[in-house]
Amino acid sequence: MKKVFLIFIIIISFFREVSAENIENMGIYPLGDVTGVIAGKVYVDKNDNGKQDEGEPGVEGVVIILENGTSVTTGPGGKYSITNMTGGFHVLELDDWTLPPGIILALEEERTKFVRVTENGIALVNFRVKEDL
Repeated sequence: MKKVFLIFIIIISFFREVSAENIENMGIYPLGDVTGVIAGKVYVDKNDNGKQDEGEPGVEGVVIILENGTSVTTGPGGKYSITNMTGGFHVLELDDWTLPPGIILALEEERTKFVRVTENGIALVNFRVKEDL
């Protein structure tokens, strides 16, 4: 793939000046330099149907940890986003110690999520929690 990319750049250079900015403007990104976004939310799934319905609140202040130790804290509405993620597979883990009192994981499987970030794409990863009755 790198050879094909290099050949393409050489061909393009005959037609116009090639710079990093021109390459990006053409929508061409060398492998390893592409980034994407992981975004999602932590929400209380009151009816246990696996999706956030009207009246099911997001949970603010919950920490999500990536495989490399980077972490992000959910904001208003339980939403979070992590930018500049390299393309490929990533692991996210909800730190249940940061859940507010009375809120627990909906299922143990909700603790860890695996996601594939595509080149310049957005991967959505939501975490379901429930009230501890």
